Amino acid sequence: MFQKMRGRGFLLAVAVGLASAAEVTARVAHAEGPAPQEAPIDEARRLFREAVEREDAGDLAGALALYERARLLAVSPQLLYNLASVEERLDHLVRARDLFEAAAAEAAARANEDVAREASSRAEHVAQRIPRVRLRLPPGSAGAVVTLDSVPVDAEPDPRSVDPGEHRVFARALDGASFELAFTAAAGEERIIEVVFARRDAPEPPNSPVPTLLEKRVPAKPSYAPAAIVGTGAVVLAGLAAATFAAGRAKKELYVERNDAPTAANLSEREELKAAGESLYTASTVFGVGAVVVGGTAVYLLVRTVSGRGTRGAARALWVMPAFGGAAVGGTL
Repeated sequence: MFQKMRGRGFLLAVAVGLASAAEVTARVAHAEGPAPQEAPIDEARRLFREAVEREDAGDLAGALALYERARLLAVSPQLLYNLASVEERLDHLVRARDLFEAAAAEAAARANEDVAREASSRAEHVAQRIPRVRLRLPPGSAGAVVTLDSVPVDAEPDPRSVDPGEHRVFARALDGASFELAFTAAAGEERIIEVVFARRDAPEPPNSPVPTLLEKRVPAKPSYAPAAIVGTGAVVLAGLAAATFAAGRAKKELYVERNDAPTAANLSEREELKAAGESLYTASTVFGVGAVVVGGTAVYLLVRTVSGRGTRGAARALWVMPAFGGAAVGGTL
């Protein structure tokens, strides 16, 4: 109902009301002398009609500019109401609320109850959508400079009304410490911003990050590889000792057999059998002693591993190789 009145109804009101100085306040700008009263009223009518067309076409910025120009020439409840409606559609809620309240007051002063009631209702509706921000300064912050969207504001407990969208708070204490925060206000939101000044004497952060959690190192499990390698070497040496002992025994039996029937022909054979047998018995002894030593080392490593004191991680180097007349064992145990 009121939207229809916004256009044609207002034009009728302009035609009737603007003709009387008691109903409309007319203002003329840049006039060098007395000007006819109808000049600003006619211009206000023209600007209003064009603003309504722009608003209906969706050109809110153009309509807003024309409404503002018309307001400089004449003020009426309908004009203030239309101006507030455009500001609301642009999300300028704080100004829209103020204009709706101004339209309600102007309409009440002129006994226009319909416009006053409608404008008051719209003002309450817009007020519920306005975001509110409360700034809290720390104790002992007297004299601090606080700005909201680059506009100085007083540090007071009452919340401040802002339009929906992006905003920025900046504060600076007397000692030079500052605080800055960018935030987005949503329609109907109530936000509390705690101002915390950064200490100017705070130490500079270190170049390298300090870990917040201490790394707990888990010890590696003892490795059975060294004991297994040394044990394998002991088995090999024991096998060589047994093999050379068996070969030496065979040479000895053959030597005894040939020596029971000695002849000049088998003298050299008997001497070779005797020398070969002694060499094999010597090698068997060396291999046996090496097997015992290496086997004992393997047992030692195995006991240390089982008790948790053995080599951890990768096995250390160990080598076993046959050598002339025995075996060689090397490496790090």
